[in-house]
Amino acid sequence: MEDYTIHSADKKVLEYLPELTRQSEKERQDKIRLLYSHGFILTPFEKAFINPFHKRSIKYGMLTLNYKEIENYLDLNFNTKDDDVENLVEQLKIKSYKWGKIRMLLSGASLTYGIFFFVISIILYFLFRQNAKTIVIITMLSSCLIYYWVAYQTSMEDQSRTATLYIEKGGLLQFLTAVSIITTLVLIYFSYHSPLIYFAYIFYAILFGYFNVIITRNLKNEWWSINGFHTIKEYYIKTNYVQDSKLELRTDQIKSTSIEITNDKINLKEVMSTGIDFLTLIISRDEITRNDISISNNILQQLTTDKKIVNHFRERIEITFDGYNNTTEEIWEIPQVRKFVEKLDSEFPYWLYFLTKNGNGLYAIIKCFLIPNLIPEADIEINDLMLKNYLDNRGFPAMNHICNIAGISENENIQMTDRLFEYVQQKQL
Repeated sequence: MEDYTIHSADKKVLEYLPELTRQSEKERQDKIRLLYSHGFILTPFEKAFINPFHKRSIKYGMLTLNYKEIENYLDLNFNTKDDDVENLVEQLKIKSYKWGKIRMLLSGASLTYGIFFFVISIILYFLFRQNAKTIVIITMLSSCLIYYWVAYQTSMEDQSRTATLYIEKGGLLQFLTAVSIITTLVLIYFSYHSPLIYFAYIFYAILFGYFNVIITRNLKNEWWSINGFHTIKEYYIKTNYVQDSKLELRTDQIKSTSIEITNDKINLKEVMSTGIDFLTLIISRDEITRNDISISNNILQQLTTDKKIVNHFRERIEITFDGYNNTTEEIWEIPQVRKFVEKLDSEFPYWLYFLTKNGNGLYAIIKCFLIPNLIPEADIEINDLMLKNYLDNRGFPAMNHICNIAGISENENIQMTDRLFEYVQQKQL
């Protein structure tokens, strides 16, 4: 297993989005978080990587992406895209090389060309008795084309099995490659004496070695995408404050890190001291089935115990419900979930203050207090009133109470309220 070193994804983003350097620190961090919100970090090989611990990433097979592929990933896996995310991804596209189209044409047809030249060399030798030197040169060319096609395919296809074998047996394969080159050289030396054949052989050996490097690199990256996330998991399980927790790395440079919590063995003061400023609380299906709010409540209550924590995690909490990916119902339509949320709300009603307005957690919580499965006309007539009653009698009083504890100014309170109404309108609550 190779050593894992952390790379700052922020620096990589700024390479492709230099105009961010002219914006304020907050604006820059907010935009970078848009990219991180989809779980992208970097591998030691400097490739963009979908964090396997990110909830939305687990169900997708593709783990390794470059910035060029991010747009395709979003198109395939998300029904709607935030305009800012779309604009950011658009700006992050890597510009194609000038010879990109030629390379694609050559790569796709190189196998055909290689086989064609090989067949031609056989026909020339056996049917027309052409000079053997010509046959050797054509055969070398066909081998290079075929090998180039193999190298290209390893960068385009899922080669996880091949990659694992190559990592395990790569030394043996490279040894056999060296033997084949030396054997060819010996045969040429004893059979032919023209300087041209040595030129051809040197060219052949260089290309053969170059393509071998490409294949090694591509398969190594593919091996990382299949096996590398185990390294990350083992690395972070060793940390003191996330025992048995799922963790999501954002960057090692600025305070835009995030942690996912699955149990109550966590001290938020210690977490805050590390620079982590975003928490994702994952509520398991088992907790919901047992209607046991103790774990979630113990974590959430820590948010209100200290003024610094209250300010630090304002609108920086996300909440998700795990174990319902295969259900046909929406999460808020499930009776057990609704019952659990109502019970948790009786102990911790401060959702409007702590939950992020950029996620789906607050939406799910609020929907649990509305009537599900109504026709559109009834939904407008009934749930609009229920939403107003919830906000007036439960949501806003709880938010204002925490704002007083945190010392939030009236102007900041108004801004939070505006963000909430924008969120409600965006989610069509």
